[in-house]
Amino acid sequence: MEEFLSFIVTSIVDHPKKVKITTDKSEDPSVTSYLIAVAPEDMGKIIGKNGKIIKAIRNLAQVLSYKQKQRVLIKIKE
Repeated sequence: MEEFLSFIVTSIVDHPKKVKITTDKSEDPSVTSYLIAVAPEDMGKIIGKNGKIIKAIRNLAQVLSYKQKQRVLIKIKE
């Protein structure tokens, strides 16, 4: 999942070397939380107009996590 998110996010931003994705396990073992950090000037490209890009990324991640029988939370570090 981390490789998938990295591929998607680095394809969108102007500074792919500044993309960092960290993983956190919550109390519930079936939920994995991912924190995406990008350069400040790329923040708008990840969020998109009215949040459409990040919603699409979350939807794709949910589809992939459903196949793995895992729940996923995706957050953006400001």
